[in-house]
Amino acid sequence: MPSIKDVAMKAGVSVRTVGRALYGGGPVKDEVRQRVELAVKQAGYAPNLAARSLKTGRGYLVAALVASGDELHMARLDAFQIEIEAAGFGLHVIFISGGKEPLGLVDSLVRLGVAGLACFHVSATRLRKEFEGRGLRLPAVAFDHQDPGADAVLLDRPRGIEEAVHDLAAKGRRRIAYLGPADPSRLDGYARAVRDLGLPYLVHHPDLKDGEISMGEQGMQELLDKAMQPDGVQAFSDMMAAGALRCCHRRGLRVPQDIALVGFDNRRLALCLWPQLTTVAQPNEEIGRRMACLLLARLRGAAPDAPVIESVTPMLVRREST
Repeated sequence: MPSIKDVAMKAGVSVRTVGRALYGGGPVKDEVRQRVELAVKQAGYAPNLAARSLKTGRGYLVAALVASGDELHMARLDAFQIEIEAAGFGLHVIFISGGKEPLGLVDSLVRLGVAGLACFHVSATRLRKEFEGRGLRLPAVAFDHQDPGADAVLLDRPRGIEEAVHDLAAKGRRRIAYLGPADPSRLDGYARAVRDLGLPYLVHHPDLKDGEISMGEQGMQELLDKAMQPDGVQAFSDMMAAGALRCCHRRGLRVPQDIALVGFDNRRLALCLWPQLTTVAQPNEEIGRRMACLLLARLRGAAPDAPVIESVTPMLVRREST
């Protein structure tokens, strides 16, 4: 197995310089850092986190709690992992099935000697309190949750929906409906947009018992049967928009000529529909990078005492459905 000495020899620098380039602790010229990073790849070097922990008395493992294996979570996690590993930390991923923490999770994380925690659409308030009850400190960053004492990255969904509705109005749509559950993270943006534009408030909340595609199809059917006569629809999600699109095809409505459709999330599904779906994209890579930067600053002692809360804005991706 290649060692840090092998990396130093390939890069033509000292072991200490390799350590500074990979893990911080002193200035390194960009040219030298690039040589070290290239040598790491060529040598296939992976840091021995356990040995580093024994030597320095610090933990070099970050735990990530993830709500599911959903493609959006995976995109955030991937970006997070790249930043964390580039900073010399390892990553231990735990999927929280059904939102419930596995039995013995705290004991497991203590044994692993985790240095920090990242929560992807999961609350870790209870877990962190258990750590504190053992006299242990666990720096944490969360996405979409504001746990007391933890840094957070929040997604400004209302602003993304607002931009999408304004874009539909700019294309001449005057009866823009919202299709989806009464979730303020979307509905507030829609309500603000139609109010500012002076357009009618057309909202339909379908039954949430079935899957999102079925809900979208049935909800669109009910929306049309209510004689609301929308010429544009902002759906709660891409999945729901896919169902709405299927309903439009079945009823002989042309998209976007008769009715324009907008989704939310920018899933791969959006590119597979006909016509391809305009959607409000979650900036997953940016979210993952920001979470990593916040946690790394906390681990390095470079963060303020108070929790840092950052907001990211979704981006409208225009395609054929509008």
